[in-house]
Amino acid sequence: MTDTVTKRGRKEIFEKRDQLVRALRSIQNRDAEGVELPSRFIQMRLADAGLIAFEDVKTGGRGRPRKVAALTDEGIVALATL
Repeated sequence: MTDTVTKRGRKEIFEKRDQLVRALRSIQNRDAEGVELPSRFIQMRLADAGLIAFEDVKTGGRGRPRKVAALTDEGIVALATL
């Protein structure tokens, strides 16, 4: 038996600096054209870490309100230091 530990699945966003910076910048610049936002799963991971927060925006139609991500103060500091 070996003592190696294999980690399955995709790499965590917090392990790769450039992916984290790209995700935070895309959320910061979400109003610009051509900006591709990170997946909902990654956005939830960033929210769990306290880097972004979700705000409910009413669409005027029926159903649930739309959730829009925005950087928190911690997210702005993290983006500046990365």
